[in-house]
Amino acid sequence: MSLEVWTEERKALALASAERWHGTPHMDFLAIPGKGVDCIHLLTEILFDANIAERKELGRYNPSDGLWTVSRKLVFAVQTAFHVEQSEPDWNEFGQIWVFRTGGRSGHVGIVLNGDLWHALAKRFVTKSDAKQWRREVDVAFRLVNTGWKTQPPAVTKSIS
Repeated sequence: MSLEVWTEERKALALASAERWHGTPHMDFLAIPGKGVDCIHLLTEILFDANIAERKELGRYNPSDGLWTVSRKLVFAVQTAFHVEQSEPDWNEFGQIWVFRTGGRSGHVGIVLNGDLWHALAKRFVTKSDAKQWRREVDVAFRLVNTGWKTQPPAVTKSIS
């Protein structure tokens, strides 16, 4: 790793951001604390607040992608948008990004902060839970190896839809 992505300051900022979003209802295509957020916007907002990536408008995507077929578009989007490397799911590694199988698809993303998984559950709200309980549902785990966007997010999310 060329630089320390998760400094103590960035960790504190990420935790404060996650707490600010806690309880926000799930709503596709939105990122307004207390009003609504989806899983990919929650991830990008936490990374923005932690000074990992600048805020960018995300492109549209199909929230029901993969409901009836296997989809790897979310895995591809994370790999394409961020400077990440694939790793084994580790609930003790701060800042791991987990993409989940939801049925037969990779259709959900969350971030591990201090052993807790933070994510916006569809039809529910932003919550944190013990990451160990979710480890078996992880399709792919990533660790950030650098800050910033690898590609512009609108181009990435357009590939999801």
